[in-house]
Amino acid sequence: MVKSQKITWLLYHQPVELFLRTANSFAKEITRLTQGRIEVDIQTLEDYCNEHHGGKLVDPISLMDSGAVHMSQTQVGYIGHWGAEDFYALEMPFLFDSHAHATRVLEGEIGENMLNSLADNSPVRGLAFTYSGGFRCIASNKPITKATDLEGLHMTVKTNPVFTDTANALGCRTTALTEFSYRDYLDQVRDPNSETKASSDLFQTTAIRFNTDVDHNHMPYLFNSKHSMYLTSILVSESFWQMLTPEEQVQFKKAAFEAARLEREWSVRDGDEILKTVKIQSKMGIKAITEFDADQIDILKEKTQSVYKKYENIFTPGLLNDIRAA
Repeated sequence: MVKSQKITWLLYHQPVELFLRTANSFAKEITRLTQGRIEVDIQTLEDYCNEHHGGKLVDPISLMDSGAVHMSQTQVGYIGHWGAEDFYALEMPFLFDSHAHATRVLEGEIGENMLNSLADNSPVRGLAFTYSGGFRCIASNKPITKATDLEGLHMTVKTNPVFTDTANALGCRTTALTEFSYRDYLDQVRDPNSETKASSDLFQTTAIRFNTDVDHNHMPYLFNSKHSMYLTSILVSESFWQMLTPEEQVQFKKAAFEAARLEREWSVRDGDEILKTVKIQSKMGIKAITEFDADQIDILKEKTQSVYKKYENIFTPGLLNDIRAA
């Protein structure tokens, strides 16, 4: 049994306010469920690393492996780097047709099996799936109004083989960024003296992450492609998890489930408000938002079938079909 203690939740991603509300929700619930035995100290990556690592950024899974950090929330693509390749499957193009579909997968047997399997290949266990804005869109330096507009453009993506292959299938050239080089990239594109911004035409994001991921002076347009889901996961150190009693493990799962469900609701609500409100778009620096008719979306779906052919033998057999059928 874990005696009364304060555990550390590391806020890994930007924008902090999006992930902070999830951490706060979990912290409040786990303290209630454990009758005050467990409290959560929420820290940003920068603050934690400035205090403990001389300002050098360290990834959260390594910190959970060492026992220095107990919990975090990170992107499913990043989790895939730790040997859990099935997590890449969740970012396949046009995999989810609605938020209800995603919920059936994430809260059902498929999602639970994926979360539990993390401990087999990494030092962490997954507790629940969250969003970072829901369906992805594409920021661009010019309006995207038809499928052929994407051909030949340069898209910057996070390091994830599915992202690169999807962009290539759409006819784009790509540059892949690691999680930390992405931070450097943002500093460069926002530096008025840097030429880095000129090398990229497109960037994957979500409506609520627009001002975090791109420089709106360079990419003021948003194409609401809904081509994949921006998913994250609440993680707990496996070594810490094994210290918990079965009752406490149930409490952690319950607190994470409730926080995750709230976070997904908040993400959808906030994203829809941006997409539907011109005044908010203007304040964010978005000049225009475009959407495709069904025939143009069908063209994109057809183009990305090559990605499915490539990965059908890489993921657990039947996983993609099971997700689509859920």
